[in-house]
Amino acid sequence: MGQRIRLKIGENEIEVEGDEKFIEKHLQSFTSKYSFLKTGTAKEGSTKLPAKVIAVKDKGGKDLSPAEFVRQKSPKDGTEQVIVLAKYLEGNESSSEFSVKDINRVARVAKIKKIDNSYYPLAVKQGLLNKIARGKYQLTLTGEDAVLAMSSSTE
Repeated sequence: MGQRIRLKIGENEIEVEGDEKFIEKHLQSFTSKYSFLKTGTAKEGSTKLPAKVIAVKDKGGKDLSPAEFVRQKSPKDGTEQVIVLAKYLEGNESSSEFSVKDINRVARVAKIKKIDNSYYPLAVKQGLLNKIARGKYQLTLTGEDAVLAMSSSTE
């Protein structure tokens, strides 16, 4: 069964689908341009890639829907919902910055009620989001780590 990975570094992006050796070959070629990357294999969890490497996939390698991703991460409150949906946007729409409107659009698709605007400044205060412009936010490394640490109900 083939795997797929998408890697974005700055403005450069690659998406590779195929067997492990094929993916590894193309990732090594792509990442060789970046001295700060040292990649070994394309296996999930075994490669040290920068935080901007996003792959919102299930174990079968297919893209998760917003509802599946939220269900998998089981956010407990509004702040966690915001960062989970931000991670989804980053992974599936290659959107490193987002607005409240973007989050609520994905929340609607995930069948979650509209997220109250008070959670955004709270997430910024907790270091989970950065406010980068008026009405625009970005997920921090701490926010990404928090999403990755959330339990998965399928494991």
